[in-house]
Amino acid sequence: MLAGSAGLAEWLKDPSQPSIHFSMSWNLIHGNGSIQKDVSESSTYYIAVGNLNAEFAGVNLNTTIKAFLHNTTESYYKCAPAEGNCTFQLFLKGGNAAVLTSPARSPGMVSGDWYFELWYGRRWVTYLIGTGGITSLLLLMNYFSNHLRRRDPLGEIEPERNTLLSHEDGDSSASISDDDEHRHRHCAICFTAPKDCFFLPCGHSVACFQCATRVPQFALFAVKGRER
Repeated sequence: MLAGSAGLAEWLKDPSQPSIHFSMSWNLIHGNGSIQKDVSESSTYYIAVGNLNAEFAGVNLNTTIKAFLHNTTESYYKCAPAEGNCTFQLFLKGGNAAVLTSPARSPGMVSGDWYFELWYGRRWVTYLIGTGGITSLLLLMNYFSNHLRRRDPLGEIEPERNTLLSHEDGDSSASISDDDEHRHRHCAICFTAPKDCFFLPCGHSVACFQCATRVPQFALFAVKGRER
C-alpha cells in the first residue's frame, strides 16, 4: 500500500524493495489471507501487487473500505466553495465543526488535489466587552479602596501615639507651654548611617516637636526643627 503518486512511481522502479518514505504496508502473499490497514490522513493511496517469481500468477483482490460518514442534513450553514468565499459565524459557547467535501474527479482532470484557506475575522464586540469589563473591575477596586480609607478613623490612632510620650514628674506645665508654642512645628531626625530600608533609604525621618526634644540624648541622632 503506497501513499501518493510519487510513492507508486518509486515502487515501479524496483518492486522488490519497499519505499521507506511512501510505503504504508508491505506484505508477502502466500496463498490466501487478509490484510488490514488503518488510514488516518487524507491522501491518495494505491494498492500495488507485484510478482517477483518467473512464473505467471493470477491474483484476486477484494477490497473493503470502512469510513466515517458525517450527517450534514441538520447543519446550520451550507456553502459551495466553487461559487466564491464562504463566510459564517462561530458560536462562543460549545464546539464548532466544519465538514469539507470535494467533488468527484471529472474526466480529463490531471490532478485531483484541492486546496482551501481558512481564516478568522475580528469580532469588535468581543474586544469592546472585554475592555469594558476590565475597566469596570478596576473602577470598582479603586472605589472600594478609597471608601475603606475614608472609613479609617485617624483620630483613634492619636491616643496610641500619646502613650509613647512618657512625661516626667514636674514637666506637665512645661510640656503644655511647649505644645502651645510649637504646635505648628515638626522636626526632621537625621541618622548618621543610611537606613537599609525601602521606606527610609536616606536615613531621615520626621517626628513631632515633643518627640524630637527627647531624642538628642542618643548620640546617633541630630535634630533640626522646621516650620510646617
